[in-house]
Amino acid sequence: MSASGALIGSGTAGGGSIRSSAGLPSEQLAAALRAALTDVSPDSVRAGAFGIAGSGTAAGSLARDAAVLAWKTVGLTGTPRVVTDLEVAFAAGTSAASGLLLLAGTGAAAVAFADRAVTRRCDGYGWLLGDEGSAVWLGLRGVQAALNAYDGRGPATSVRDAVAEHFGLHDDFAQGVIAAVHAREPAYLGRLAPLVTAAADAGDPVAAELVEAGAARLVAAVRAVWDGNPADLVLAGGLLLAGGPVRRAVLARLDGLPLRHRDAGPGAAGAAVLALGDLGGGAVDPGIHERVLRAGTES
Repeated sequence: MSASGALIGSGTAGGGSIRSSAGLPSEQLAAALRAALTDVSPDSVRAGAFGIAGSGTAAGSLARDAAVLAWKTVGLTGTPRVVTDLEVAFAAGTSAASGLLLLAGTGAAAVAFADRAVTRRCDGYGWLLGDEGSAVWLGLRGVQAALNAYDGRGPATSVRDAVAEHFGLHDDFAQGVIAAVHAREPAYLGRLAPLVTAAADAGDPVAAELVEAGAARLVAAVRAVWDGNPADLVLAGGLLLAGGPVRRAVLARLDGLPLRHRDAGPGAAGAAVLALGDLGGGAVDPGIHERVLRAGTES
């Protein structure tokens, strides 16, 4: 982005999560940067920001090291700012410095911000320990429900057929699911969440129950970080921005609370907002903020 919020270049690559993405995060980040710099001289870049899931954990140095290595690999100078995906998601949804974020994508967390700094958070513990209500959480429980229907421990559900079709299974369902799921990185489970949401929309009671359970956990996370005062609530992540049953269930549970719902734009745009804030002493003009998000959405 230019200092005025105009889009100059963009790039994409594979996932960069330290915990759940395939491949080396530094190589994926470098590939995205290299594409974004196609028509840009590295010498002209004055600031940068990375939002990486897991960079705020005990293993966060791995994420920060990957970002710095990618930065230097493509010829950029200086040191980029490295924050979690939560900070960039919040910046991608509001120009306000304080407020709330509810993210439900591959992972899930609720966060309270003051002056763009995290003051309180709930969940975001990763797919194994938490991320309740996330796409991975929902996809995993959809597979479990399908297996329960297969072996008789649970009620019949259309999710079983959807899982079989997704993986192209024609013989032993259980063994096929075991092989397919364990052959992929944990983040892949998030791709199975649409099977559950589609089934819920089609009236499958098992899928609908999973959606409601996920929405309940997400709203519980918001309540855990909220002080009860009116605030912006930025909604981020594929499950909340897709307009499907999870979003509807969450908004229904939030109805009547003094929270102004705002949808987050692309995370990369939020990172650009943070980088521009670093150049301008922290604050970003609301007009420039809107321009960055609009350009990010169109890229």
